[in-house]
Amino acid sequence: MKKRVLGSIVAGSVLISGCAADLVFLAMHAAEEGFTIKYFPKLERSVSIEPSLNVVTAMPYKRHFMRDESKCQFDGVVVPWERTWEERALGGDAANPQMLPPEPGKIAGYAAVVYQRTCPGKKPEAILHVGVQGTGIFSKPEILAGSSVGMQDVLLTQATNRPQWLPQVVERLVRVAPTSPAAKQVLVTAHEKLAQALPELETALKGAVK
Repeated sequence: MKKRVLGSIVAGSVLISGCAADLVFLAMHAAEEGFTIKYFPKLERSVSIEPSLNVVTAMPYKRHFMRDESKCQFDGVVVPWERTWEERALGGDAANPQMLPPEPGKIAGYAAVVYQRTCPGKKPEAILHVGVQGTGIFSKPEILAGSSVGMQDVLLTQATNRPQWLPQVVERLVRVAPTSPAAKQVLVTAHEKLAQALPELETALKGAVK
C-alpha cells in the first residue's frame, strides 16, 4: 500500500513538473512573440541555396504547433542582401568604436520574406513579414528545418525600426522578377503592401507586375 501511494506521489510530481515545464516554455515563447513573430521553415530536411545576390529562393514557412495559425500555410522567399552602410564592429572600445566599411557586392545575410497566409476555410491573404534567415555554419548556405526566424510585420513597424536591408531586398525582387518565378510571385501577391511600406518604389513595383 505504501509503495502504491509513493508511486502515485512520484507520478504526480513528474506530471506537475512536466506541466510546469510546458508552462515555462509557453511563457518564454509568448514573451519572444511579443517582439517578433516566430516562423519555422516548412522542410523535411535541410536545403542548400545558391550563394548569389541574384538568386531568390522560394521557401514555405509554418508557425509553432501550439499557435492558432499552426494549421495555416505561409508562402515566403529567401533573398540575399549586401551591406551598403557602415557597421559598428563587435567588441572593441565603446568610447572609440571601430566601424566596418560597406561591403557592396558581398552577401552579408539572407532575408526571409513571408508574403501570403492561407488558413483553412479562408481565402489567401497577402501579408508582409520579414526577418533574418539563418543559414547554418556551412561553406554553402544551408537552411535547416529547425532554424526559427523572428519576423516583424512591416506595416505595423515604424520605418526607423525596420531592417536597413528592406528597401534593397524589395529592389532586388523587382530586378530579378523577369527571370525568377519566386520573386515575381511575391510582387504579384503583395505589391500593394510593398508599395505601402516603400512608396518610393511604387512605380517600379507596378511595372514589375504588368
